[in-house]
Amino acid sequence: MADDDDVYVTSTTAPPETIEIEKGAEVMGMPQWAFGSIMGLIVAFCLIVPILVYLRRIANTRKPYTPDNAPNIDAFAREIIQKTSQSGVLGTSRLARQ
Repeated sequence: MADDDDVYVTSTTAPPETIEIEKGAEVMGMPQWAFGSIMGLIVAFCLIVPILVYLRRIANTRKPYTPDNAPNIDAFAREIIQKTSQSGVLGTSRLARQ
């Protein structure tokens, strides 16, 4: 008669065995808990820092720009209008048609 272990065997492949690691095993010279903690901190750091940089950028772009002194653009506008009228571009532009 066959053993009780052979009754439910449906494959000729040996069943997989678990790999046993001793409780105090080391990974790269460190205890497992220390290595896992360091890897967890590195992953958290790699995920959190880009999010914080993005949030800081969003906060900075939502601040209104209010300069202390209003820029004087009168001289700049006069120079542009003078150059365009001298070259004839101002006469053919959309502004001349109005």
